[in-house]
Amino acid sequence: MAGRAEHLPPAGRPTFLQAMVEVWQRPSLTGIEVGWRWLTCIPLLYAVFVALGSLGVGIHMNLPGLGSLTVFKPVEAIATFRQIAVALWPLVAPVAKWFVPVFALVWVSAATVGRTLWLRRLDPSLHSRIRIVALLTALKLSKMVATVGTWLGCWVFAVRVAVTVPIALHREPNLVLLAAIMIFLTLLLFVARSLTSWVLYLAPLIAMKRNVTVRKSIVMAIRAPRKLRSPLIELNLVMGIVKVALLVLAMVFSACPLPFMSVETQGFLTCWWIGVGVWWLLASDYFHVVRIVAVLRLLNANDSKAG
Repeated sequence: MAGRAEHLPPAGRPTFLQAMVEVWQRPSLTGIEVGWRWLTCIPLLYAVFVALGSLGVGIHMNLPGLGSLTVFKPVEAIATFRQIAVALWPLVAPVAKWFVPVFALVWVSAATVGRTLWLRRLDPSLHSRIRIVALLTALKLSKMVATVGTWLGCWVFAVRVAVTVPIALHREPNLVLLAAIMIFLTLLLFVARSLTSWVLYLAPLIAMKRNVTVRKSIVMAIRAPRKLRSPLIELNLVMGIVKVALLVLAMVFSACPLPFMSVETQGFLTCWWIGVGVWWLLASDYFHVVRIVAVLRLLNANDSKAG
């Protein structure tokens, strides 16, 4: 009884900090999440690396051009990226045709099984709705791809307005305008994603908790009461800030050895950067588990009050 009481959610409205503490006290949840992610990505990325290496992709890269890139020379930078893209695309396209669908299928399958395992370990009362969770995971993956595509489209738009058009009119490119456009559009995209993505985090939990269909789980998530919807939006905003903070910390840690490059070996720097990358991946996985646990606790608290 004491062991069970230790994992009971605290009374009142669950908070992000409470979810962090709960996940920290149960490392097996994060372990399962890390396990399925790494067991999925490492073999697939290695297969892509071997496939691209056999095609001699690295030979076609303009390494001197990459080393001289700078934001203060946007025209040369854009020309270098375009040259590399034109050279690489005929070689990358055949690999992408099989890698993208295989990666999507394997990722969705592994995510469905892995998250079902640790969610039912967290709360045994949840139902194993494998097919429904898989469909919702595929929908979430599609939304993420659309978001990344939109962000890349924002870059194309910003470069066209601030760099390409001025050059065509024989004017200097406007780097301040380029930065302003990208900052504004990135923040706009971030807010839009935070205001909407909570639906795809809540719907699988509704399906597993209430044993309903895909359509009904999405409808119930969209029609969630305001007292549930508001903290979910707040949670998404907090998670976005946490992800940005983790990225900034990883960049800071990566730059820490640079002042001592004269007395450091390349091997040490490589090990350091690999370590920082592994830390960032582990921290990201941990906070992803925290997000889902926080959403589940909010759903449980809302159902308890409604009951």
